[in-house]
Amino acid sequence: MRGKELEAKTYGELEALQSRVESPIDSGTANVVKYWEALVKRLHTYKAKDVALTLANEETIQVRKSGCSRGLSLKSIQVDNAYKRACVSSIVILS
Repeated sequence: MRGKELEAKTYGELEALQSRVESPIDSGTANVVKYWEALVKRLHTYKAKDVALTLANEETIQVRKSGCSRGLSLKSIQVDNAYKRACVSSIVILS
């Protein structure tokens, strides 16, 4: 699977795919074990990225709600959110 295909999946879909991939590895019926093990590692990375982006989005919503009352500009909130997304994207690049 390519990164784009994995990136488009939700956390639940990644979990289901991981279960389907690990089953033949564990039972010894997988043909190319190294390929499937590498895919499992990539799935862990994309699951972590999904969780991190979800948390970043939730935090951004909270900051927007509280930021308005503290006088923060929407631009500063958007810059902060862009930085978080760049950090999360580096998880995939580094792994």
